[in-house]
Amino acid sequence: MRYMTDTIVKYILENVNQTTGVFRYVFPSYPPELLFEIGRKLDEGFRRIKNFKVGMRYGIAYRLGQEWKDGDDKQRVYFDKIRQKGWYNETDNLTSLRNIIKPQEYDSLVILLAGYEHISDQGSLQDFFHLDQQTIWRICLGSSFKNWVRQSLKNHINSDDEGDFEVISDVLK
Repeated sequence: MRYMTDTIVKYILENVNQTTGVFRYVFPSYPPELLFEIGRKLDEGFRRIKNFKVGMRYGIAYRLGQEWKDGDDKQRVYFDKIRQKGWYNETDNLTSLRNIIKPQEYDSLVILLAGYEHISDQGSLQDFFHLDQQTIWRICLGSSFKNWVRQSLKNHINSDDEGDFEVISDVLK
């Protein structure tokens, strides 16, 4: 899941970097540890941008959280972390985040919604960029596992030949 998290975070950070406006993203019902790490790493990444202030509003669907609450120990641990960060939508009004206007103190505002399949009013999310697995595969990864393979094996394979990583990627594909 680390590669998935890193890919999503990198994509959003690159889109927001030094660009004024409101950015809206919606994620499917990914596992709680993935959604927590996305939020944590984005929050950290936005804080590191110099001379540019980015605000973040993150809401995770109420019904998805209820599943985690009744899930296994790992899900409950991450659910608690998500709640502590204030990212869980306790009031079940997640789509209200779509209407937030960028406060003056921010150069950009990033609105993240998670748990698309668990959101009642999905029709109102058409103006959100859907970061589902197909979009990540096509846009973020360019329909290739090559970057993930390189990241995973760079300390284990003594090769500067990009072709090696391409061959392994093709096998996985």
